[in-house]
Amino acid sequence: MSVERIGDDRRKKMKIAYQEAVEVFTANQKAKLLLDAQRKIEDGVPFSLSCFECDAGDGVTGLIDAQHQGWTDLQYDDGMSWNFLGMCPECGASQ
Repeated sequence: MSVERIGDDRRKKMKIAYQEAVEVFTANQKAKLLLDAQRKIEDGVPFSLSCFECDAGDGVTGLIDAQHQGWTDLQYDDGMSWNFLGMCPECGASQ
């Protein structure tokens, strides 16, 4: 294997590692923002979640529970009957 080929392989691996680090950083930042939003909800206001597409969300106890159940695209949204929106697992699977 030539020195030039080794350098190309190393650059490709470094680029992939950088992209993965950016994805992890972005996911961690989004998670932090969601948890911060959940903490800012007034005491006594229960966590509530609604799906973008359907009326799912009853029985979800918090953001971590939602993620464990397979909800995606979670975001803070102080709506009329919810304080978070997301895509439920069923609607996510149908897209």
